Amino acid sequence: MVDIIIALLLAAGAYLGYKRGLIMQIFYLGTIVIGYVVSMLFSSRLAYLFTSMIPIPTDVTDGLEGIYKGLNIPTAYYRIVSFIVLFIVIRLIIQILAQTLGVVRKLPLIKITDRYLGAILGFVEIYLIVFVVLYLVTVLPTPDWKIAIFKDSVLPDYIIQNTPVLSKQFISLFFNK
Repeated sequence: MVDIIIALLLAAGAYLGYKRGLIMQIFYLGTIVIGYVVSMLFSSRLAYLFTSMIPIPTDVTDGLEGIYKGLNIPTAYYRIVSFIVLFIVIRLIIQILAQTLGVVRKLPLIKITDRYLGAILGFVEIYLIVFVVLYLVTVLPTPDWKIAIFKDSVLPDYIIQNTPVLSKQFISLFFNK
């Protein structure tokens, strides 16, 4: 079931990319890249601020301490929360700016190429979003519903295992002391 959902999301990403076109899709993909880079650079600083503002739910720390022995769970929790907040805020800001540049894609010669190349980038955009969501879900405690959902799925493991550069960056960002 998860495989079908992921495949549909990737197809929807390609379709949205086709509708947006290459120029707009570059901006949308750029929002992910810039949001990712900014979040990687500043999430630990924001996490430090969050330690005094947001308490960690005890069910999160209790569930994770058994799974990830020896790792700094509170630090990882705050880094994950700050990464998500920064990523969403940066992405929204850049998307608003990108909307103002949509006029260029309506030129007749550019329109066809723009759409097909946009479809490819739309697929890549959704792939990256699916990767981030899957990765964050894998670091959460393992309740029965998660085991049942992912048990017969092929795509989640394939995406996590075959995107090693991002996987290593997430491990070092969230779990290094």
